[in-house]
Amino acid sequence: MELTLTGEYAVRVLIYIATNSEKKSFHIKELSKECVVPDQYLRKIIPQLTKSGILTSQRGNGGGVSLSKTSDKISLLEVIESIEGEIFLNKCLISSEFCNRTSWCEVHCVWIEARDKMRDTLSSRSIKYLAEQSILNKHKLSA
Repeated sequence: MELTLTGEYAVRVLIYIATNSEKKSFHIKELSKECVVPDQYLRKIIPQLTKSGILTSQRGNGGGVSLSKTSDKISLLEVIESIEGEIFLNKCLISSEFCNRTSWCEVHCVWIEARDKMRDTLSSRSIKYLAEQSILNKHKLSA
């Protein structure tokens, strides 16, 4: 599994929103500029994040997007799976239709273990944690 540019952009935008938590709502043009994400691309990502319950969106004057819950309640896994779909390392983990060897395949249990460890790692990191790391890194670079 390789994280697509769409997934990378979604994470980048959410980290930006979380690092600027004093602000209540963000316009897509601002997010596009600050996160270096093409505006039209971002307009396709926002509905996916809204549909999955990560963002709320309001149209019109004074509208914009905001986190639908606190950033410590949004895991990196949740973000990635809202954009990319459920994580699978091999087709045999999706369905037995792809491989009839799953009951005796030597590597099947390794694929399961690796997927589970990756999911555990991604679910253990919240957007808040990543935002805090981003702030620390900016302070280190400016010092």
